[in-house]
Order: sequence, then C-alpha cells, then structure tokens
Amino acid sequence: MKRGRWSVAVVALAGAVVAGCGGGGNDADKVAALPASSCPTPIVHGDAEPDLLIASDLPLQGASAAQTTQMGKAIEFILKQRGFKTGKFNVGYQACDDASVKAASWDAARCVANANAYSANRKVVGVVGPFNSGCAKLELPILNTAGVPMVSPASTYTGLTKAGAGAEAGEPSRYSPTGQRTFARVIAADDVQGAALATYARSDLKLKRVFTVSDGGLSGAELVASFTDQARNLGLAIAGSGRWNPKAKNGTPLARTIAASGADGVFLAGVAGEGAGALVRDLRAVLGPDFPILLGGGFTPVESVVKPIVKGAGAATEGVSLSVPGSTADQLTGAGRTFATDFGATLNGAPVQAYTAYAAQAATLLLDAIAASDGTRASVVENVAKAKVTDGILGSFEIDANGDTTAGAVTVYVVKNGKPATVRVVIP
Repeated sequence: MKRGRWSVAVVALAGAVVAGCGGGGNDADKVAALPASSCPTPIVHGDAEPDLLIASDLPLQGASAAQTTQMGKAIEFILKQRGFKTGKFNVGYQACDDASVKAASWDAARCVANANAYSANRKVVGVVGPFNSGCAKLELPILNTAGVPMVSPASTYTGLTKAGAGAEAGEPSRYSPTGQRTFARVIAADDVQGAALATYARSDLKLKRVFTVSDGGLSGAELVASFTDQARNLGLAIAGSGRWNPKAKNGTPLARTIAASGADGVFLAGVAGEGAGALVRDLRAVLGPDFPILLGGGFTPVESVVKPIVKGAGAATEGVSLSVPGSTADQLTGAGRTFATDFGATLNGAPVQAYTAYAAQAATLLLDAIAASDGTRASVVENVAKAKVTDGILGSFEIDANGDTTAGAVTVYVVKNGKPATVRVVIP
C-alpha cells in the first residue's frame, strides 16, 4: 500500500452538479482526485489504478480531531484488509476534512464545498460521514441531487431520517429533493437516545418527576423533546424545563428552580462545555449529594469529557449518569471484538475511541454495497438502502426504510471514583 501519484483535478465548487457527465474517450474513465484543499492525496493499493473512489467527510481539526482522525484510520484499515478492492472494483480512498481552523470544528462553507466536490467527481460512488449532524443537513441535499450515497457513523440528529419529536418542519424530505433516499446511518438517532435515557430514568433510577434542561443547541433540544415524549409513555412526569449555558460559571439559580419544581431528578442535554463541572457542583450544593443527575448528548469521548467535569465539580460528580449512543469498543463481540483487537494493535497503546467501530462498520457497509453494484451511484444507493448486516462489527442489523439502523443501542455510564463506569446498554 502506498499513496498514489495522482494529479489533483480542478473541481468546480459551485452549486452546479455535473456528476454523471464528462467527456468521451479514455479521459472520462480516469479517476481524478478530490481537491487538495480539503482532501489529501488518495490512498490506493500499490500502483493499481482505482476504478472508483470513496471519501470520508469528518472534522479533522478542533476538539474532535483526535477522535475523527482515528475514525479515518479505521476506514483505511478496513480498505487495507480488503486490498483496496471490493467485488470487481479497485477502490481509492481520500480522508477529507470538513472543519476549518477558524471554526475549530465543522465549517458550513467547507461542508458545502466538499459536497459539491464529491458530486462533481463522477467516480465518487460513496461517502462515509459526516460526523456532525449540522454538516449533514448542508451536505445531504447536494449529494442527493447528484445521487451520491452517504453512510454516517455519527450523525444522530433525528430529522435527517424521520419526522417526530425533535425534528423540524419539512424534515426529512428536504434532505431528499430527488424523492429517493441516499442517506443511511449505523448509529442510533437522537430520538432513540432520548427514549433510552427516559427508560433508564424510570426503570433504573426509579424517578417519578424529572426536570429537563437543554443547552439550546440542535442535539440538546431534540434530546429533550424525545426524552419528554418517551417519559410520557412511561408515566414519568416532567416537573419543568429550562436552559443551560455550558459556559456559565454559576448554576445556583437553575438549581433553585429545579428544587422548587419538586423534581426528583434532572436531565441535562447538550454539549459539555467549560461550565459543566461548575453546574454539576452547584446542582449538588442545592439539591443534595444524592440527587440524580443524568447527562445526555455530546459527551464523547467519555473519559475526556468526564475529566474536566470532575475537575470542576470534584466529589460532587460521583453518581452522575451519562450516555453515549451505541456500544463502546470493550462491549463489542464477534467480528467487532476482532476488529477492536486488530485495529487497536496499530494504535501504540491508545484506546479505541467510541465512534471508531462505527466508522469501520459504515465503511464496510458501503464497500459491500459497492461490491454488489454495477459501479454506478444509483446501484450503490439501491444496495445501501437494502443492506442487511449479519455478524458485522456492530453485530447484526438492517437499514430500515428511513435509513436508520435497526440496532438502537445506547450505553449508560455512572461516574465512580472520578471515572466513568459502564452501567448497561439500553435498547428502548
């Protein structure tokens, strides 16, 4: 395996989609690389000339870079195991970045530019990603128009695939302007996570009245919506709701509001920020050391998130529950355990991150769909839509009519001695 000596084609990043078009003759059959501004030199097997190209679309800069870089390496690992070949096709791979230095995370302009580049390069027959749901909302209509299938290992926003609690008006149809779905994901959607957390609150914590708090972000708001929806189904009352500012230094006013509501537990949904530790500390100070606190949303990697919360809250963090959509590497069995062991051996002692196995599974599903196809985007889309995985990295599951996985696992942790300890996997 080595990096191929490819030239970088000039690809128009305007709104016009030219996928499927191209000149005649041999030049039309050559695989041009995606733009170097977002994607490194393609990786191929030896000197083999790829027939087709796949890309990963992940934020490789900013807070999530360590996690997403490992995800990209896992995709490359899967391709290397297959000799960069699936079915009768030689496949090249480019790990593309949808983040920017300025944003220190996914960048809207970069997401749009990437989607246009994938669409314009007619040899791109599939994309693994994106990591962030906000980026997916921008990329999907563009890719759908061009018929490019996308399989996400981490975009959990409910509205990407279905209407219901937490989704916005017009979703998910706005992401499929052609009328045919081209998006699938191998991780549980937020409505599943919200339902799992409500189930856990009722069955494990034995709560009767919960106060819900959102940070106002996309994920936080819909997690509260789906939690509330499932809570009502379970007879779990919502004592009240409020907003949480992850950067706030004083959570005492919110704690007093929760105390006045008569709640016997609180659910905080959103992305952990620098004020998360202070909030937990202030909640405990007002509500008591044993008051149940449940965190849901952007709390991965779990160990990295818990550490600053513990630093800010100290002993007050003990007993706090938090969740992650999906199963962690140590919970995988069969092919998943084999992958975690073999890939983990390449990491020089670093742990296999939460979403890494999901990236590997997304890549495997996409490659299997390509192998069963005739090499066209339309054929790959058709095979992704009807995918049935048996004893895969994430076990056995199917892609349903919405593009969601039928395996809806959510892992719940509890902080013990300053570290997250797995409690159980909840499937609502």
